[in-house]
This record gives sequence, C-alpha cells and structure tokens, in this order.
Amino acid sequence: MTEHELKIFAGPGNPDLAAAVADWLGVSLGKMHYSQFPDGENYVRFEESVRGADAYIIQPTCPPVDTNLIVLLEAIDALRRASTWRITPVMPYYGYARQEKKDAPREPITAKLIADIITTAGANRVMCLDLHADAIQGFFNIPVDHLTAVNLFTDYFGGKTRLLSCLRTKGELRRYDGSYRRLRLPWRWATNIILVTLRQR
Repeated sequence: MTEHELKIFAGPGNPDLAAAVADWLGVSLGKMHYSQFPDGENYVRFEESVRGADAYIIQPTCPPVDTNLIVLLEAIDALRRASTWRITPVMPYYGYARQEKKDAPREPITAKLIADIITTAGANRVMCLDLHADAIQGFFNIPVDHLTAVNLFTDYFGGKTRLLSCLRTKGELRRYDGSYRRLRLPWRWATNIILVTLRQR
C-alpha cells in the first residue's frame, strides 16, 4: 500500500488552533502563504510540494466569513491543481450554517450552496464540528466527519457545583438533551431563552 505523507496547513481563520493540532499530532505545520492584494483580493500559495500528500487545511469560515471562505476555496483549488492525493478541509465553524432551510419564499439554502462549492473546488472529504443542523451533512456528496465537543463539556462540567446554561431554541435543547440528562439538570423557558437551571450541591 502506498504511503501518503500527512500534511497540515493553517489558514488565516484560526492559525493558533492549527498549530495546536499539529503539535498534538507531532508534525510540523506545512508552509502556506496567504496575503491580500491592495484591492482586497485574497492570494494563497503552498510553498512546499504537496504531490501525493494527505492534506488537511484547518480553516474555519468564521468572521470575516466571506474572506475565510474564499481563502479555503483557493487553498482547496491550489491543492487539487498540485496533485494532492486527498484534500480534507477542517471547518470547526461552518459559515452560513444557519441558512440550512427555507423559512420564507424566495430564500436561498446557502448552507447547501457552500457544500456544493467546497465539493466543486476539489475537497475529498470534510471535517466539521457541532454543525448548526445535523442535516447539513447530507448537503455534501462526499464523506463528512461530524465531530462534537458536547461530551468534553459534559465531562468537564459534571464536577461543578453550580451550573447555568442558556439555549436559544428548542432545537438546541434536543441536541444537548442527552448531556443535560447525564448532568441531571432540569430546564425551563424564560423570555424566549431556555434556562438549564442552577444546581447547588
């Protein structure tokens, strides 16, 4: 079986996170240059060979969403044109995730559009974290690794004596219901916000 070298690249969205991931894996960050032209256009170039590599580009599409999204797309395109074996964008924040359905006539489903663009750019699989809606995974025609940090939060807060959590929607309550059950936390509505009530041991 052919070995494909693991390469991790940091986009400008969260370079500190990318550095921490690379450090934990015991590899060095790959060399990727990012800059902007005077008119605001973004420019990406990989400064090392990526031919045959298993490349991960850590680039959340957090604010400024459009800039970070374009940089991600440019990086994917550059990797594809450089004969990378597999391209995996790692998106801890998926921009436009809240536009995953039509709430009114003549609206776009932008989360689906973003999935199509990422796939067209050349991604082979996608890694996301706690998507706004689980259904977004189905917007992709490539494999999606949907990770969650909920269990980490549950383990951490399980030893705390006083807790107060605020959720904005019943959908969020459904998503985290299992964690609240593990923590034995009751909940109630308060001015359109779900309050997971204070616990005192």
